[in-house]
Amino acid sequence: MNLDKALVLRTCANNMADHCGLIWPASGTVESKYWQSTRRHENGLVGLLWGAGTSAFLSVHADARWIVCEVAVADIISLEEPGMVKFPRAEVVHVGDRISASHFISARQADPASTPTPTPTPMTAAT
Repeated sequence: MNLDKALVLRTCANNMADHCGLIWPASGTVESKYWQSTRRHENGLVGLLWGAGTSAFLSVHADARWIVCEVAVADIISLEEPGMVKFPRAEVVHVGDRISASHFISARQADPASTPTPTPTPMTAAT
């Protein structure tokens, strides 16, 4: 991990589909086909920056897939909900359950070689 990347946590259904029907890969690159650089949830990929913030958008289903993805900090747009961010593309680096995803993020935050929590710049243009 370097200063240009951050980890984002999100959940999908057990078939790896998100709320819009996009099937996330178990590893590798995922990209929004309909990206729009706005502060709205639609037209982009969303999750919790470093897994911290409101859990209202995370699945509580026992069979949910918990995904950790690596995102370029320059691509991150902060949303109104605490910790929620939006981005056009990401690299899936872990898929598991709530506990394994939490441990994955924690291990990278505790690693001295890891970056501190980046603070994405809020959009300045009216959206």
